Amino acid sequence: MPENSRYANRRGATGGAPVVETYGEAFPDGTLIELATNSAGKLSLFCWDGRRAKVQKSFERSGRTYMPGSVNASTLRAIRFPNETKDYGSTGLLFSKLLDVLRLYCSLSDQNLRLVAHWVLTSWVPDVLSMVPTLLISSPSPAYVSRFLRLLRCLCRRAVRLAELNAAGLYALPMLLRPTLLVEQTTLSRSMRGLLRASSSRGLYVARSGDFLDLRCSKALFCVANGLDAALAESALHVVVVAAESGSADLTERAENEIAAQFQPLLLDYRLRNHRVVSESTFDVPGFTPGLRDLARSLGAAIVDAPELSGRIAPLLAPQDADARSRRTVLPEAVIVTVALALVHEAKLKQLLVKDFAQFVNAALRTNGEITEYSPEEVGWRLARLGLYTHRMAGGNGIRFDREFSRSVHDLGRKFGVEMLPGSPGCPDCQEAAKVVNPNRLL
Repeated sequence: MPENSRYANRRGATGGAPVVETYGEAFPDGTLIELATNSAGKLSLFCWDGRRAKVQKSFERSGRTYMPGSVNASTLRAIRFPNETKDYGSTGLLFSKLLDVLRLYCSLSDQNLRLVAHWVLTSWVPDVLSMVPTLLISSPSPAYVSRFLRLLRCLCRRAVRLAELNAAGLYALPMLLRPTLLVEQTTLSRSMRGLLRASSSRGLYVARSGDFLDLRCSKALFCVANGLDAALAESALHVVVVAAESGSADLTERAENEIAAQFQPLLLDYRLRNHRVVSESTFDVPGFTPGLRDLARSLGAAIVDAPELSGRIAPLLAPQDADARSRRTVLPEAVIVTVALALVHEAKLKQLLVKDFAQFVNAALRTNGEITEYSPEEVGWRLARLGLYTHRMAGGNGIRFDREFSRSVHDLGRKFGVEMLPGSPGCPDCQEAAKVVNPNRLL
């Protein structure tokens, strides 16, 4: 059973075919089903056959009758469903139109404008992205954010504005719809931070009342009190929303309806025509830190047949990647790897006690502005969790600087995004690391 469907407890009117309530389907041959609204405001289906989309009350396939999934009245009021499709032209043209409407109603830097436009496109293909990007919003005033989120509701797929979302509320949402959540929050509890991370990753489920819930969806989040953790912040897009300029257009309810009427059909057409291409994307930026690399992959996957746009993704994310690298300098694991690399490259020691290694680690942390110190026992446990196991030596547990240790440390350096320090000319592991292209050095 496709993940966005469920069997209804009834039979079709023509011969007993089982009825499947669907919120969207993607079949192997490229056929797609999307929810639509008809002239009466009720849900119908867009059926895409690879060339055009037709609005139908139902869709027959492989002995099953697909019908629009059940949606209550409040959901129909909160979420916009397109009632038609329009040829989007080209990716470059559609992207330019997104930039124009964002620029007309919002005060964002050029870099932030482009990041938001990229994020809007990913909101139309969350079901085929390995990591669904989150848009984190900073602003001096909630009023500025409210206007910004009203605009995003016009542009994103199945967008709904929410306030003060908690775990129970998140569990109760109709997640089969894969809605785009536009959330205004005062604070975030630890459990909510974990759930938000889980809702970005494909194949990660949350256990709830005997069920396994797939919470994956697009999200834009504004939190008054910055309660975000490093893992959530690193793999999200960051934008700053300030007061609209005096010449900005007034975002009235009429303007919102006109924007939605213009863009929803275009963006739905983009989804229908490019769904398979996005799912097969091989776009990558291998030199980025892990969270930023996943983010870049998703942004690049959502750009089809526009190399001039996908080629700008690495420069757009480079400042955030540099910030992530800077923040990692005070993470104990990253410092342990950095210190180990330095000692391997010095090639002066054959072994070192953990208590002495811990002194090097704490000294490096102090140099980077961290005041917390770690005991030899804590450093030993962190070494083990990194796969750098210690050995019993005279005086206590210690590290052996053999070839296996060197290979492991170099591999960890790449995975942690640690800047490789200049190694000795004969270091084979440095030569192997040099084969990995780092696009940051080309920016």
